[in-house]
Amino acid sequence: RDQRDQRDQRDQREPRRERTQQAPVATNQSRGNRSVYVGNLSWDVTWQDLKDHMRSLGGLVEHADVLTEPSGRSKGCGLVTFATVQDTENAINQLNNTELKGRPIFIREDREAGEATGSHGGNTRLYVGNLDYRTEWYELNDHFKSAGTVTRADVVKEEGSTRAKGYGIVEYASAEDAAEAVATLNNTQLLGRPLFVRFDREEKKRY
Repeated sequence: RDQRDQRDQRDQREPRRERTQQAPVATNQSRGNRSVYVGNLSWDVTWQDLKDHMRSLGGLVEHADVLTEPSGRSKGCGLVTFATVQDTENAINQLNNTELKGRPIFIREDREAGEATGSHGGNTRLYVGNLDYRTEWYELNDHFKSAGTVTRADVVKEEGSTRAKGYGIVEYASAEDAAEAVATLNNTQLLGRPLFVRFDREEKKRY
């Protein structure tokens, strides 16, 4: 009888042990990351193509950017920021390996997103996206000097043209000022458009 009681007690404990052995799945939901990296883009994909594809599930896309070389040539990858974590999760789960302009795209969370605090390796240069095409360098400078001492502000133009590309570069006197700008000025409005602000990942200057 004692042996049967021990087996019964062991059987009753077994389901509880199985549940506790299952590790929780790490997701963007737990980290609060709303940005994704999109790879294997066709060279002719524009930011608008990328944005339209990523919002095909009905989610709200705050920003879409195709990364380029200093020459203006596409790098074949981009970054997309969604309004909610759930929209981000849906994109990763449902749009990964879908086709955009004939190429299957690769989607994962942007591992550099959210690095707004700290010196970010001493980087003092910021990328500012979603600029109104009418934005002048001095307007960009005035908007960003609230976070610290701006040493340079440029609105990037098409090569050989005065037409703006819709983004700019801002440099600060210190990495601390740059981090403050990322933390406080991302998603603020300039000329009626919400700005996308992050540390510039390009090793070479774009201007």
